[in-house]
Amino acid sequence: MQYNMLQQMIDLNKLAVDNSFKVMTAFQEQAEKMVLTYLEQSPGVPDAWKKAFREWTDVYKKCCEDCRRSIDESFGKLEALYTSTK
Repeated sequence: MQYNMLQQMIDLNKLAVDNSFKVMTAFQEQAEKMVLTYLEQSPGVPDAWKKAFREWTDVYKKCCEDCRRSIDESFGKLEALYTSTK
């Protein structure tokens, strides 16, 4: 009974994290498209600013991927601990 409840708690938290990342990714992609469109259509924006924005978004995406990988590893360790104590 306790293990079943623990598994449900793990599953619920994993689902919440997965959905949060999906929403965050969708929001980031849409915001990136909007800003890039604005930058491309604005004649007074220097190319250096466009390049800086692209570099910033690349770094942001890498950090999100690293964070996601770390969270997935942590959930894997938690599930391994849970199954080893059954």
